[in-house]
Amino acid sequence: MPYQNVTQMFLSQAQRHADRLFLRHKVNGEWRGVTWGEWAAQVRLAALGLLELGAQKGEAVCILSENCVPWVTADLGIGAIGGVTAAIYASNTPAETAYVVSHSEARILFVQNKDQLGKVNAARESMPLLEHVIVFHPGGEERCPGLLTWDELLARGAAAESARGAELDARIASITRGDPLTYIYTSGTTGPPKGAILTHGNFLFICEAYEGRDFVTTADESLSILPLAHALERVVFYLSMAVAGTVTMAESIYKTAENLLEVRPTVLVCVPRVLEKVYERIQASVAEMPPARRAVFHWALNTGREYARAKYRKLRISPGLRLRHALADALVMKKLRARVGGRIRWLGSGGAPLAPEIAEFFTAMGMPVIQAWGMTETTAPATQIPLDEIRYDAVGRPLPGVEVAITDSGEIVVRGPNVFPGYFKNPQATAETLRNGWCHTGDMGSFDDEGFLHITGRIKELIITSGGKNIAPLNLEFLLTSIPLVNQAVVVGDARPYLTALLTLDSEALARFAAERGLDASQPLDAHPAVLAQLEKDIEEKNSALARYERIKKFRVVPGEFTQETGELTPTMKLKKRIILDKYKDIIEDMYGK
Repeated sequence: MPYQNVTQMFLSQAQRHADRLFLRHKVNGEWRGVTWGEWAAQVRLAALGLLELGAQKGEAVCILSENCVPWVTADLGIGAIGGVTAAIYASNTPAETAYVVSHSEARILFVQNKDQLGKVNAARESMPLLEHVIVFHPGGEERCPGLLTWDELLARGAAAESARGAELDARIASITRGDPLTYIYTSGTTGPPKGAILTHGNFLFICEAYEGRDFVTTADESLSILPLAHALERVVFYLSMAVAGTVTMAESIYKTAENLLEVRPTVLVCVPRVLEKVYERIQASVAEMPPARRAVFHWALNTGREYARAKYRKLRISPGLRLRHALADALVMKKLRARVGGRIRWLGSGGAPLAPEIAEFFTAMGMPVIQAWGMTETTAPATQIPLDEIRYDAVGRPLPGVEVAITDSGEIVVRGPNVFPGYFKNPQATAETLRNGWCHTGDMGSFDDEGFLHITGRIKELIITSGGKNIAPLNLEFLLTSIPLVNQAVVVGDARPYLTALLTLDSEALARFAAERGLDASQPLDAHPAVLAQLEKDIEEKNSALARYERIKKFRVVPGEFTQETGELTPTMKLKKRIILDKYKDIIEDMYGK
């Protein structure tokens, strides 16, 4: 792939596939397609419009929006002029939005609609450099200085073609692999977000590393549900662009189930929480089946597990197993796959760990789960499970051209063309992360005999008890969330004599539990003696398989759940443990008798 920048890759594909469908989105209740040629024309107009607004090479331009066709059009337009897309999560608060706009020194900001514009107006005084705001989907907002609609920007671009067309072409030709393409602001689980600089070369390398791996092909259609402000979703989008696949913009993550049936994608990349929710609903449905049907389901699942193990371990598949698998597929698996469209070739999971039993379940049902590992600073994937060697408790082998090593302290470090050059305006954090040519990830892990990487925890989250025992809470939290009633878990115990846990409960599982036992559902159930007794029983069962110092001695149920709205989750569904521990410090102290 001889491209020097992402824009060249895009233009090359647009020229070759001008009449081919690339993007799909829903407009007024109907799915509509956008061809490569149509999209390329829009990108050019957006780029020319930005030139008319005085956008300079290397200048940051912000986007505050959910995934939509104008989002990716603006992104490619920004890249074409040599600008830098500073993406903002649509779920960000006004203060969080102002932080990114101000820190990136953006003069131009794209917003989705009047609701997102409201966030900007609420914190406008904190964004002194902001001059222009462009609304993708206008309607009901008040006009103010510097406000443009998306159509108005494109119209300005069309009028500027004769005067600025040559300038735009020169800008595109001047962009090198080392030039920044985007600032990805990390979710900030432990402090203010840092703007990771990712270059054209970082993304092009990832696209090159996946060439010939059949990860995403020309025939694939992916459903875009993760925020494009996240590095993983940007990588998946650019990979689809690199092979001229088709990308459909989901209406929202909350309409994923509906959109899956309508779009019938072949590829879906998501965070573990999405798969966990689907898994929990299937398990709840199975629990309500008549005994005979439930027995058939479990027989089919076990057959699928046996077949998948033989297939992906490259073992002999006997004629008898093939016959049983074909029958299980017809009776159960095919029907289950139809509930997510029926065409899924693989499911991608990244951004956080996925419980092995969930990965095994979907793989056994004919939707293999491809786990990858990396971070924003490694342009998302540094390792990935091969399509023909599925493993459930590992995150894959290093991508071609990427070096992954384990330090003496157990930290995973990465070196290669996928590693970012640093954080924008933060030399101290850059120096802490990039040392001696290696990117220090903060994750702990190990390699097995087959070369697969296993993640064991985060260095910053490592619990050291008052007795001097080192404990990675990640595996314990996995155990706790495998309890049917438990939704989320945070293990506590740093500098403490024993481990405790904060739990939130699964509302659907709780309702079923109450119905089965005739509990009064009109009263709060999270503190009901029967619920607490069941939790205590389940936790003791999990404890029995653990070393004494790893056991959960006490727990407390937190009402509701940890959410973005309450500030306890990042936009990619990761727990903000520092905030959680501070918010519930009185409950924690009570578990230690203080």
